[in-house]
Amino acid sequence: MSSSVLQNVLEVLFSDIFFYLSPILFVFAFTLFSDRLIDLAYGAIQHKRRR
Repeated sequence: MSSSVLQNVLEVLFSDIFFYLSPILFVFAFTLFSDRLIDLAYGAIQHKRRR
């Protein structure tokens, strides 16, 4: 019984809701890793100036 409930929940999640949820997840992931991208770009620019 519990496996069928889980399967139904996953089916609803990935068939109906995921289409609307994926842009939100993309923006969330971008904001999580944007500080690393900024540090990488800043470090590359500073390294070029020191040469």
